[in-house]
Amino acid sequence: MKPVPYYQEEGITIYCDDNRNVLPYIEPVNLVLTDPPYGINKAEWDNIECVDGVLLSKVMKDDAIMFCFTGISTLFKMMEKLKLINSLFALGGLTLI
Repeated sequence: MKPVPYYQEEGITIYCDDNRNVLPYIEPVNLVLTDPPYGINKAEWDNIECVDGVLLSKVMKDDAIMFCFTGISTLFKMMEKLKLINSLFALGGLTLI
């Protein structure tokens, strides 16, 4: 079933849904803002495997920006899933290149 936008106006569409339900239906994007599971398995849904790196990388334009609110271990797993090698990440006062 095609996802319904949570908010939409010209040039802006926000979805509040599981990424696996939304990503197959959207055109390439300039920005991804995500709060994936922390991967500490405190709940059934708290598993990094629910992040589909293949789908996510297909919808991100080459020069897209991603803001990812997550724990450090999940950040590295996300980098691996998205095959981000030459990327810059800032963690509080720490910057990883």
